[in-house]
Amino acid sequence: MTKPTNDNRRAASYRRVTARRHSKTAKPKVDVEQLLAYEAGEMTPEQQIAFFQRLIDSGLVWQLQGHYGRTVTALIKAGHCTDKGGDDNAHSNSIRPKHKVEANRKPKRHNTKRL
Repeated sequence: MTKPTNDNRRAASYRRVTARRHSKTAKPKVDVEQLLAYEAGEMTPEQQIAFFQRLIDSGLVWQLQGHYGRTVTALIKAGHCTDKGGDDNAHSNSIRPKHKVEANRKPKRHNTKRL
């Protein structure tokens, strides 16, 4: 029986580290068939709600066109979908009330000329 060489050990170690790194950053994939069915209007309202809930759970809704985010916001406010929040998506899954959003804005600067 032969001992593994340093090159083999390094290669095996590299494969383990890369596999771990890719498993943490793997992005969920969009179900294209469901996306096309929604766009074509071929879903019942119940199917649409389930579709949007899956998009919320995966975090993909915040990476798609603005229509999807606005629709999800309306569905969550109406109580049809739930927002779990707290996961590390590109966007925060929480919907902030308008008064909190405005409180976080920078004050506007007025154009005043100094003499």
